[in-house]
Amino acid sequence: MSMLVTKMEPGCDSAPALQPEFVDFYTKLLQSFIHPLGKISASDPNPLQLAAHLQKVFDVPSEIHADMMQDELGNKPPACMLKVTVVEAKDILGMDANGMSDPYCLLTICKNEHHHSPSHEKHPHLTHWNSCPEDPTSPASTPVTSQSEKVNRRNSDGRRSFKKGSRKKSDDGGATLPNQIQKQRSDTLTVSGKAHNRRKNSAEGSAMASPRSPIHSQSLEAEFVFKTSCQKATLHPVWNETFDIAISSIKDTELTLTMWDMDEETSLWQACKSLESEHKMAGIKNLFRHIKHGINKNTDDFLGQVVISLADLPAVTRVDQWYTLHINSKGSGPSNGGKCHMRLQFVREEDYSKKGNPSMLTFYHQLASAVYRYEGQKYIREGKGPWDGKLPEISRHMLNCFAIQAGISKLSQTLINLSSLLEFHHHQNSPTYEFLSLTRLSISSLGKDEVDSVSVSSLLESTDNIQRAGEEKGQKDINSKPGEEKAKEDTDTSLMDRALREAMFHVHAEMIAETTFSIYSNEAKEVKQIYAENPKFLSYELEVTETSISTYIDHCMSPVGDCPALFPPSDVHVLDILKSKCRLNNIFSLLQMKVWKDRNSIPHQRVRKLMEEVIELDTRRWLSNKLEELPQPEGSLKPADLLKLLDRLGDVIGDIMALLRPTKEYQNFFTKFTVDYNKAVAREMDRIVSASLKEVLSSLNQYQVRYQKFPENIAESSKASLKLYMTVKKMFSVLKSNNHTCEGLEMANYHTWFQEGLIFWLVTFKYETFDRVRRALEMDKDVQLVHSVVKYSNSAVDVQSCFAKVTEEWHKIGFEGVDSRCMAVTKITDLICEGAKLYAASIHKKLEQNGFYRSISGQFDIKDKLCITLNNIEHVRAYLDNLPVLLDWEQTVNGLATHHQNLTAGKLTLSTLQRMTTKASRDTVGMSGLLERKIADKMCQEVLKVLGKVVNPKGEAATKEEHLDEFFTYIDQNLETLYKQLMPQIFPRIVEEVWNALLRGIVSLMHIGRQPQYYQELRESLDALESYFQRPGLALDPAKIQGPQYKFLLGQLDLNALSTHDLMLCYYKDLATDMATPGEYFGHLGVRIACKEEAGGKKTIIVKVCNAVDLPGMDRRGTSDPFVVVEVLPETAFDKPLVQQTRHVLHNLNPVFDETFQIPSVPMDLIEAGGVMSLTVMDYDVLWSNDFIGEAFIPLQQARPITTNQSVDQCPVIMMPVKRPHACSSGAFDILKNRCKWDKNARMFYARRQKAIENQKPRTDKGTGPPMTNSRLAPFLRQTLVRLHNYVYSVPALTSDKGPVS
Repeated sequence: MSMLVTKMEPGCDSAPALQPEFVDFYTKLLQSFIHPLGKISASDPNPLQLAAHLQKVFDVPSEIHADMMQDELGNKPPACMLKVTVVEAKDILGMDANGMSDPYCLLTICKNEHHHSPSHEKHPHLTHWNSCPEDPTSPASTPVTSQSEKVNRRNSDGRRSFKKGSRKKSDDGGATLPNQIQKQRSDTLTVSGKAHNRRKNSAEGSAMASPRSPIHSQSLEAEFVFKTSCQKATLHPVWNETFDIAISSIKDTELTLTMWDMDEETSLWQACKSLESEHKMAGIKNLFRHIKHGINKNTDDFLGQVVISLADLPAVTRVDQWYTLHINSKGSGPSNGGKCHMRLQFVREEDYSKKGNPSMLTFYHQLASAVYRYEGQKYIREGKGPWDGKLPEISRHMLNCFAIQAGISKLSQTLINLSSLLEFHHHQNSPTYEFLSLTRLSISSLGKDEVDSVSVSSLLESTDNIQRAGEEKGQKDINSKPGEEKAKEDTDTSLMDRALREAMFHVHAEMIAETTFSIYSNEAKEVKQIYAENPKFLSYELEVTETSISTYIDHCMSPVGDCPALFPPSDVHVLDILKSKCRLNNIFSLLQMKVWKDRNSIPHQRVRKLMEEVIELDTRRWLSNKLEELPQPEGSLKPADLLKLLDRLGDVIGDIMALLRPTKEYQNFFTKFTVDYNKAVAREMDRIVSASLKEVLSSLNQYQVRYQKFPENIAESSKASLKLYMTVKKMFSVLKSNNHTCEGLEMANYHTWFQEGLIFWLVTFKYETFDRVRRALEMDKDVQLVHSVVKYSNSAVDVQSCFAKVTEEWHKIGFEGVDSRCMAVTKITDLICEGAKLYAASIHKKLEQNGFYRSISGQFDIKDKLCITLNNIEHVRAYLDNLPVLLDWEQTVNGLATHHQNLTAGKLTLSTLQRMTTKASRDTVGMSGLLERKIADKMCQEVLKVLGKVVNPKGEAATKEEHLDEFFTYIDQNLETLYKQLMPQIFPRIVEEVWNALLRGIVSLMHIGRQPQYYQELRESLDALESYFQRPGLALDPAKIQGPQYKFLLGQLDLNALSTHDLMLCYYKDLATDMATPGEYFGHLGVRIACKEEAGGKKTIIVKVCNAVDLPGMDRRGTSDPFVVVEVLPETAFDKPLVQQTRHVLHNLNPVFDETFQIPSVPMDLIEAGGVMSLTVMDYDVLWSNDFIGEAFIPLQQARPITTNQSVDQCPVIMMPVKRPHACSSGAFDILKNRCKWDKNARMFYARRQKAIENQKPRTDKGTGPPMTNSRLAPFLRQTLVRLHNYVYSVPALTSDKGPVS
């Protein structure tokens, strides 16, 4: 608002006039000073002195001032209010049985007609205006009103709003209110006992509010009594509740506070509410009198009262003191009941009702700015030197008078005073700034409120003088000495700093009083809690304070460019210079004031921004100088230029990392100003270094693509880029720790810049790994142990160290990209697997070149080098088992699945990795297995030489035991060497290989057809070997000992050791129990078989051949003449063959025989051992020998036992398929075949079975040709008959096979 007189525009004839805004402002000031509220002491300036001082402050022309004074003196005094805050009480009486009380207070305003003192015997007369809430147990701030009543409301910031009647001049200029105004107030002003609660009363449930934002609901009609909340069970109650009470007249008026102990059964408050409205005042008087004198015993207990005369309250002072609670001035009992803490203050009703509007705060801010400007310039003009910021008594009185009557709190007043002081400081140091912008008078061409031209010109002249004085102040006096200027500047700074510190101290003290109001309450509020409860708390005050402090900060920080660089943080004296030149102590004190809601206010942000800009600028300059030192090759990079560039960039980044860890002094210094020094430096470094790094890496990628076919160039550049990557990674970790997060950092994506380089790193890893494997084998020619403790040589150590270096290097790289990391882990796993296979294959190739796999003469013995070679392969292979942990497979695949939200992708990747290592491990073990198998075979050759002597003595003198000793001695010596030299995981494998080789060797010694004793000796040797390999030192698993090969060998030995009779039994038993379907169908044979007991443990076998079906045709006509030969086999069980046969049935493929045969005296041993009944189906031929159709076998054990009274016909028919035998190259038949050389029975068996196998005539019932005619048959028949006659009589055995020739 413009307040100073301004120049008229050219050509304007109207008289100058005051702006209406300034008229209202100046009138409000005069009203406050001319009509003070409360008592004025003799030492205080009188109203006329204050008005005169006000004129000087604003330099208002005398005529204008006199007119405005005259107008205000004719106005009636404004209506006032008493602001009462009941804070707390202490040491009150305990009226309950537990020694405590439940105190609450009643406040009334009454006329003191008899001028009784506070300790008067009688209770003062109560002339109350205000009403009570409905219930003492209900919240004091929730009364109920009717719709017809006029209700007051609080504004949005929680302050009370009143209807304001127009202020009228009285005819005689008196200060009393007319009846009309008083009636208007009684009708429209409704004041309720509403408390500005600072804390929550859980027992009463009363409303909460901060001092600046009381929570009020509707007020009742003015009913004279105010009530606080009830505090339960305490002798030191805390209320902190504020009441706004309208006052019609201060003269002869008293404020009475009575304290009561609430009775749960009958409440005094209920008694007051039950009185009739018309006689309520008289009823309250009588009720209080009866209670005080003990007449009424059914109400609350009286705890004491305080009576305060309003006429004694000062006008320009906020009363804040403890009052004694008086109980009884006469009679027995205590006269005092403790003390009550109260705050009292008169405010203008009209101004206080506008607390929701910042106009009063704005007026006070304008007044304070003008006062500080006036007093400061006056002090300087009088030549008293620099002003110390202290106001004279009359100026302080003037500010306090207006602030108190306007209802401005002490905290708000203190904040605005601080702002005004900072504004004055800025104006004094900024000559071009219009200091009077907030408080200047303007003259407009409104044509009213004329002023004389002399006054206008004087004001204009004073304005120009002020501006000119400021401009002169900004120029240096060439005659003044630099030392004098410095001394004067230091003095000004010192005085102003002291003034600021005093002002900030007052702000701090008031804020503490705002948050901690009680000596008995521990509920000190946090500043954030106050702002949360009332968002508009100190809104205007903080706005002007933030503006002035920000301006002051800009002024203080202006010399920062003359200070030394803040980066690099090398010298702590730089901070002292910065602190001195920029007055950082004052800025720090301003930022530490408790009025700030948090550390993100406008002043905090301003300081933070200015300091961060300086830090970033100094950092940018230093980095630019460093990066300019990098080599700048022209054209495409050459290998030497690339390495030089990468190394130099790595050194620069290393220097940066060293400086990214500032000293503790720097960190603590900037933290005080909410500036994160590390973060500011980190952001600037990230921006500049990232740009430079991207440019260098782009050149590197082009270089590697150009030289990708040259492994040496790729390896050299990859090593340099990997070194740079590690340096960048360390730098990013430092930047991240300094920045507290990676958000906003360009370098957070540094791994993507090395994406192409990662591929070349992996290529280099593979190239170096394979080269290291080859060189390790070349250097390990002698295959010597690394140390006596270990069991492998240097080559295995070198190869595994190479693998470990690759995995360790990968862990150091720590690539962040999920897909790239998964790809790299797969590649590294593959190159390690390939490296292990390469090592095993190279050893295998080396052994081949050295002739290890070729047969050698002489005895084979295990050597240490052979064991070391096996250990080397296993040592390298074992590294594959650790890859899942070393390369973090699980973490990698989980990250991949999470990143792509695809669990299947993670499972497939893990499966691929496992398959790679499993295959590589299997291949490596396979290479080792070749060597292990060869070692076992060579050992077996030596063992079999001795074993051959055991089973084939050949007339040697040495006994079997001696040969066995030699046999086991050789095995012991070599297995002992293997046990000592091989790794624990290899020894069981090679023992198993030796065992299997021995089994293979024994099989090779087992020749079919020898004497059973030979096989029994082999079996004994096998049993001895089995016992040997079951010793604790070897302890082969029984499942591995008795494997398929062992079982096969054991079966062959047992079978070959059988007698010829037993072999025949095995053979026929197998034929009888063979349930396989024949390859070709030859019909079925039906028989019944039974047995009868005989004396001597023998049985008679009875068999009935019933019929045959679907027999094959054997004649030219497609028919057969079948008959069945019945015999018990093997025939070696009887002294002579027991052969019987049925009759033959001519030309029938489904013959019916129904013939029964008995074979007596069959031994039980034969039946139990597997003897069989042989049924051979033959085709009867007259001219030729009978043809073999097929055979069937029934185990004798299937013969059903019958008694002598039973017949075989009672047994079921057994239909057996007719089969034809085939040649057999194994089993009992093969053994019997090979025994033909020395065993007659075997030779006879083989001849008979071979005849059945070879003489199998094809069937003729399918696709037969035309029958032979008689003309063709006659010559052939005569010749055949002659031959048959000669043959029959020359072979007697055949005559029994046929019936008599007819």
